[in-house]
Amino acid sequence: MSKFFKTSDFNRILRQMYPNKTLAYSMSKKKYSSNSQQHQNPKNNFKSKFNETSTRFWLLASCAIFGPIFYTLTTPTLPKVEKKKIYVDTSPTVEDSEPAEFTKSKLPEEIVKTSTSKTVIKDTVVDNDGRKEYPYIDYILVGGGTASFNAMISIKNLDPDAKILIIGDEPNSPYQRPPLSKELWENKEQSKDFDFNAWDGTVQSIFYKPESFFEMVPKLSAKTSSEALNLKNVGLLKETRVGKLDLKKSLVVLENGYKIRYGKVLLATGATPKSITALAKLGKNENIQTFRSISDFKKLEEKLNTSNKLLVIGGGFLGSEISFSLQKRNKNEKDNAKTVHILQVFPEKGLLGLLFPEYLSNYLTKKLVEFGVEVKTETKIESVEFNKMSNDFKVTLENLNSKKKEVVQVDQILVSAGVQPNTDLARRSGLEIDPNNGGILVNAELCARTNVFAAGDVCSYYDEVLGRRRIEHYDHAVKSGILAGENMVGLSVRK
Repeated sequence: MSKFFKTSDFNRILRQMYPNKTLAYSMSKKKYSSNSQQHQNPKNNFKSKFNETSTRFWLLASCAIFGPIFYTLTTPTLPKVEKKKIYVDTSPTVEDSEPAEFTKSKLPEEIVKTSTSKTVIKDTVVDNDGRKEYPYIDYILVGGGTASFNAMISIKNLDPDAKILIIGDEPNSPYQRPPLSKELWENKEQSKDFDFNAWDGTVQSIFYKPESFFEMVPKLSAKTSSEALNLKNVGLLKETRVGKLDLKKSLVVLENGYKIRYGKVLLATGATPKSITALAKLGKNENIQTFRSISDFKKLEEKLNTSNKLLVIGGGFLGSEISFSLQKRNKNEKDNAKTVHILQVFPEKGLLGLLFPEYLSNYLTKKLVEFGVEVKTETKIESVEFNKMSNDFKVTLENLNSKKKEVVQVDQILVSAGVQPNTDLARRSGLEIDPNNGGILVNAELCARTNVFAAGDVCSYYDEVLGRRRIEHYDHAVKSGILAGENMVGLSVRK
């Protein structure tokens, strides 16, 4: 079909628009007149063709003159749109021929491409109030433990050029915690450098990477230049706590008020050891401690140099590992070296009684007793009194079955009664907390809100087979960190 109207088309339209005998109707009717004289007389034919040519000219001239005027009068006036600040991303474009699943998601702000079709990121962006500039980081990992480290490795593998910042509250770079309660107690000389003999015979460090691997970020304050976060590698900000997340503006707000804009953020804040009611009234005491970090390891090692009897409260993984490791160290000491008597107390029928079947739990308890550890099962701590003169504790124990009470004296207490997920940051940020399992509520992809993820001990995730779960274990921290990192980058297909 022709792309242009013919004269006959215009005439037909005019007849439809003006059904009465108006001037336009008459003009459209001339070509189709049945006057036989026009066909018989050549002069009339010439006159007819002349009139037809005049009609075409009139129509075209009218469209050219009155068309723009009609368009201007009938087009509504559009409201003025304020220009937005430009927030530019470095995501690969389609012309780069990279798989879509490896490209980073765009920032919520306007994306503007350069003439080379590449995109460029500004390290600082202006907030809506137009007063402060906040540095921008692609991925911020809150928490300096196993989950954050594995998320970082996963992100770097999929998005090598990404800017990553790890924020941790400890003075150390990320490290693995299991050796603190096991291998580090086997060799005093190696433990000074936090090295240990691995199962394959090699000497390893508890630190995942040397500090030279990270780009150390100085303490941030209101006077800190944004250049401090112009990272070329993985940034590490130590001994720093995050106050809250501003989810609407995609900001991480440190406790001192310093703000950093994020593309994606991971909450891997871990957990805090619990205490027991009987110890609450004693308040802070240098001879009572929990066990979670390098500083806890150093403190216990120092205290054992002057301790005679250690009470371990709890029969889970950590308490059992500590008891076994310290007793093994006692056996490895020379004859003239000082040893410490280990007493372990817990309310279950046997070690790991909440996890293992009864026969296996009883077997482990028997082996630990044979190894030299004093174990009291189905026993609770009724009361604890501290004697300042002798610098020791009088502990009253009660058997849950017979109700018989027993008083023991110890000079050091280690509490291993479980942990509480660190959800304060999530609560302050308006994230949902699991009322049953504790922890930050996330879906099967470990996502809590748009661009906000959680991993490790602190997350309560949905398992497609087992339902809602929260796990406190090293392996879970590793696997959930890897998964969170992949999902933060946006990998959609995994092998």
